[in-house]
Amino acid sequence: MNIKDFIFSSHFMKQYQQYAKDHNKTPIHPIQFIMTIIGMTVFPFIASPLIQKLGDLNPKTFDNMLEERKTVLPKWIKAIMDSD
Repeated sequence: MNIKDFIFSSHFMKQYQQYAKDHNKTPIHPIQFIMTIIGMTVFPFIASPLIQKLGDLNPKTFDNMLEERKTVLPKWIKAIMDSD
């Protein structure tokens, strides 16, 4: 199975499309949605040296912020899903 078929036929994508339909929302293009999720989850790791330097964060504080993302990311994703 190629990755494109895997993503577009995934249970997650079906749930997202059903959510948009049930809540009378115009669904975001699946690629936009995936890019947003990947960006919010991967970017902090890729840019960790820059983020730590800009925020004057020690590694422990940065790790705590990453832990906090586990609770805030679902809220941000839901806000994206609920927006028009």
